[in-house]
Amino acid sequence: RHKLSNYLVYETVRNNRQWYVLVYGEYPSIRSAKHAIHNLPSALQRDKPWVRSIQHVQSELN
Repeated sequence: RHKLSNYLVYETVRNNRQWYVLVYGEYPSIRSAKHAIHNLPSALQRDKPWVRSIQHVQSELN
């Protein structure tokens, strides 16, 4: 629907609630990842996306 590419969706639990996390792209720095948020479709920006390191994502997947 948003015509994204290079993304991953995974399921996790936060605050005893089921979450589906969208991981979008790989970036050379946190700064560039934060800047990329401004280029997301406005419908995704409304959900207040945040930046996480690949290590954080991998720890949730394990």
